[in-house]
Amino acid sequence: MFPDWLAGVAFAAVGIGALVPAAIMSIAAAMSEPVSLLVKVPALVGGLFTRWFHRWALFAGWTVGMVYGTAASGVASPAQEHFGGSSAGLPGIDGIGCIGLTALVLNVLVTVVMTQVLRSAGTPDGVDETCPEDYPAYVPGEDRQAAARALIGARAAFTVSVRALASVPARERRLTP
Repeated sequence: MFPDWLAGVAFAAVGIGALVPAAIMSIAAAMSEPVSLLVKVPALVGGLFTRWFHRWALFAGWTVGMVYGTAASGVASPAQEHFGGSSAGLPGIDGIGCIGLTALVLNVLVTVVMTQVLRSAGTPDGVDETCPEDYPAYVPGEDRQAAARALIGARAAFTVSVRALASVPARERRLTP
């Protein structure tokens, strides 16, 4: 009914129509990823590596950062009509800043303030159920210097064995269990 070349044009149009929305969505996801990652930093670092922050303050800070970052990402970009911008007005200040960094600052600010408020109110912070045996890098009563010397000696022995293996021609190398 139609010539062969028209069928080729139709298939090309279908292929392009399928790829364009995916490209737009991937660019939008790439724009929102830094905001999402920056906002998670205080909760992960503060919660995993220190016991100073209150657990509910970490959650409140994360929530404020995510809500602000998501809401502020909807601003229009001056360069493109169909993409959201990465900069927005700073809350309470007449200026423009990166949405991810602003969300991070709000997250840390809320976390620190809420930690102080919850601690002064006497809100329980939960029970730390870990014990010293959960941390194999340090066992109470163990001589740390002896452990460090053993680790350095093991590393030196490994380095020497790798150098010795490198000096043997490849066809003569035999790995034994």
